[in-house]
Amino acid sequence: MKSELTLTARRFGKSPARFVRETLENRLKATQPLATGGSTLYELSCDLCGSAHGGPRDLAANKKHLAGYGSWKR
Repeated sequence: MKSELTLTARRFGKSPARFVRETLENRLKATQPLATGGSTLYELSCDLCGSAHGGPRDLAANKKHLAGYGSWKR
């Protein structure tokens, strides 16, 4: 593995230590938005809130609207 690292680092014109450091930094930056509150589902879909029109106003509260829900699975 060490020889492969050395060859790869040379290809990029860097020392093995610098190559490893930069690779780790780039990888950590790529995963950082998820861990630090980057784009959440809400942020990605907030423009969709209120975009549906014509549905029943009591959809969440009236159990009659749930009649037959999930029956397609049977």
